[in-house]
Amino acid sequence: MGRAEDARDASGARPALGVLLRARFERAFSGALSAASMHATCDADDRSEMLRVVRKSTKIGRALLRLARGCVDEESVAGAESLLRETSSLLAPLRDRDAIVATIGKLFAGRNDERARHVADSLARVVLVANEPDEDLPFERAAVRRAGQTIAHLAEAIRSWPLERIPDREIIEGMVRSWRIVRRLTEDPIVDVDTETSHLIRRRCARLSLQLAAFEDVMPKRIRELRRSLRAVTRGLGDEHDLELLAERMSLGRARIGSDAFANAALDLCRRARRRLRAGAADAIAEERSLRPRELRAFLR
Repeated sequence: MGRAEDARDASGARPALGVLLRARFERAFSGALSAASMHATCDADDRSEMLRVVRKSTKIGRALLRLARGCVDEESVAGAESLLRETSSLLAPLRDRDAIVATIGKLFAGRNDERARHVADSLARVVLVANEPDEDLPFERAAVRRAGQTIAHLAEAIRSWPLERIPDREIIEGMVRSWRIVRRLTEDPIVDVDTETSHLIRRRCARLSLQLAAFEDVMPKRIRELRRSLRAVTRGLGDEHDLELLAERMSLGRARIGSDAFANAALDLCRRARRRLRAGAADAIAEERSLRPRELRAFLR
């Protein structure tokens, strides 16, 4: 059993899934509040990671809220969902900025010469709204501070929810519904779907992956394998989304790039890389689509 045994209480019984759900909420929000506090004083190299932790907590919270329905009134769940969505949107431009910088770095990862660094720095100045990193700092600090305040407010509210009373079967059905949606969205090959559908697949795979992660310590090996595949899809389509974002900014800034030949070559490189990433995501989900919802339900039970 391994980790499943570690999650059992002193009597040897597995804790109710609602107990584990609460623990995951608390862990995510506690980590976010710690990161938000550290962000105010850490240096530039660490601020990006603190920002990532805070924003990821909003994703975890929204995924888990789908499993918490029924323990409190609909308005409370809808209010929490709304605040987490607003907080994620508040931090999105900062996350996109960091993703663009990281993606440019990956494009030039095999080149360590001075010319490559110069081209990478020049490209970053073309596609970023702020020309200097410190220009975003006041907004970034204010946004992260506000995000921390919102998450603290939500953590206090959710602390009073009777999550422990949610029947295991309701939590399981929530995850089965998520898997049913993922299977429906991936009926057509990911490499051929439109951009909107690709983004939706990424979000839905991420949601189910985060839901399964809340109970990973009591999950059988088959479910942990499913979660790894979902994470591979999320990672691949996330990198593809970042390349799409970079390509859009480069195309928009063609006049500032100054060289059509360079812009066309860079955009073609992005297109080919995006297709490879989609193909990898398609392979990862293809290995799991044979798992039917009723079989997932049986594994989870």
